[in-house]
Amino acid sequence: MAILIQKLTNVVNIIDDTRAAGEQIINSLGVYCVAKVQHKTPLDDTLHILDAEGKPTQIITNDGTIKTQDFGGAPVLFSGTLDDLANKLNDIYFNNQVTSAGGGGGGGDASAANQLIQITEAQKLTNANAPSQEQIINPAAVVVSGWKKLSFVCSGAITVTIDGNSIIYPFNLGGAQILGADFEADNTSDNAVTFNGTGTVLITKKQA
Repeated sequence: MAILIQKLTNVVNIIDDTRAAGEQIINSLGVYCVAKVQHKTPLDDTLHILDAEGKPTQIITNDGTIKTQDFGGAPVLFSGTLDDLANKLNDIYFNNQVTSAGGGGGGGDASAANQLIQITEAQKLTNANAPSQEQIINPAAVVVSGWKKLSFVCSGAITVTIDGNSIIYPFNLGGAQILGADFEADNTSDNAVTFNGTGTVLITKKQA
């Protein structure tokens, strides 16, 4: 696997560019995420990408093959450290802004919790009523999170998991074939949906 992190207008794609064309996107992240480095000496350090609820949606290991693709640019092999990659994602790819912490004469970056609050508020302004759609072929642990309404239809045999419960779609119920489902939350859902299987998934997502 060779990871490419691709910046688009309203989404950041995590791509495995060793896969066949049309099967390369393994995750699509909202621009409200936060990248956070986990140093785990003597194990490999990892980069965790958290959604607006602070839940991890993607884990990346810096194995020297990571590429980044700025908006409108071409893929480039990333040569910096994992800290450098986190800074690039947070400063350029994601819409989070780190502010200085006040009080007691102290300074420095705001806590992750404060950052997430800022990101959530920005999300409400920038992503309200902005649905997006995506086609995924042969999904492998594709996680979709940060949605207010999520609709999908499937062909082939796609295992869809939410809140620990899995159903394989299309699903036969009393002689009727159900191709997918609609999930909706009052605000940003706390639950992510994971897609696995062989076939095609068509997803329509409305963010909070």
